[in-house]
Amino acid sequence: YCLGCGRNNLLRRQVARCIHCKPWVSEQKVFRFLLPLYARVKDQYPGPSTIGPNGGMGRTHGDFAVWLEIGALPLAVLEVDGEQHMYRDAWRFFLEGCKRDVRKEEDWLAKGIAVIRMFQPHVYGGCGGWEEKAKRGLEDAARARAAGEPPAVYIPDIAAYTDVEASVYAQLHQDVLLPMKRL
Repeated sequence: YCLGCGRNNLLRRQVARCIHCKPWVSEQKVFRFLLPLYARVKDQYPGPSTIGPNGGMGRTHGDFAVWLEIGALPLAVLEVDGEQHMYRDAWRFFLEGCKRDVRKEEDWLAKGIAVIRMFQPHVYGGCGGWEEKAKRGLEDAARARAAGEPPAVYIPDIAAYTDVEASVYAQLHQDVLLPMKRL
């Protein structure tokens, strides 16, 4: 249970506060944006299992999942990506974490779930049109699902996701054949 608000929805076992009261400003903004729009919004949606550096089992997660209706498959998983997901010189950069992002996308797409990526500096700063881009991606994912089309990965049309010279995310996606749509 969260020590801040008492809810049973901790983000990670090792922290004592949840998305509602932890000072994770960007995630709180996204959560509050999604909550009134969808039948269900869940933080820390499970992704594929991993094996850690010491051989221990772990599990990846997505920041949020949204459902159009209760009981159905989630429409999309939303990820709020900090610069450590993009750039080798970023604080807390971890190449294996970047590779896990690709595995998560592959796993969720194989299950019929779209992935929508948002650049954390834009969310935090309230710039880059992140709300409109997220909404557009979610609307397109819903349209595609209704039409029986496969899900896609939706990315902001910015260098952090597209510049193969500078972005590790873009470099790792050069040889991966995932359906990508720019927002």
